[in-house]
Amino acid sequence: MFQKDVATRLDITTSTIWNWENRGSVDLRFMPRVIEFLGYNPIPQPKDLLGKLAWYKQVNGLTLEQLGVEMGRDPEQLADWLSRRHFPCRRNRDEIEVFLANHTQASRANEIFCNIYDQLYVQRGRNY
Repeated sequence: MFQKDVATRLDITTSTIWNWENRGSVDLRFMPRVIEFLGYNPIPQPKDLLGKLAWYKQVNGLTLEQLGVEMGRDPEQLADWLSRRHFPCRRNRDEIEVFLANHTQASRANEIFCNIYDQLYVQRGRNY
């Protein structure tokens, strides 16, 4: 597939694709589109709690401010946790676990629904 074709499908410029190929990193805000384009998430999910939170932020293309809104937390506090300058207390760790459990389950359910929907349209020979 050519860069221009990928760029069109991701709704970005060909120079953005070139930068990703030659500089080796995708801008955070484009990560959800890249995952959708690939059909899978190439970023392995870490096992530790703060690693999972950073992973959630990355694969959803969120800024600290956006993650803060989703979690009801101050972005500075999240920055401290994710940089490992400070570690959340037990109560905060429990809240992070609940947040991740609720949000990753919802994301997985949506992914399954989209895959089934896509398969139905492919089987029927329709483009949407």
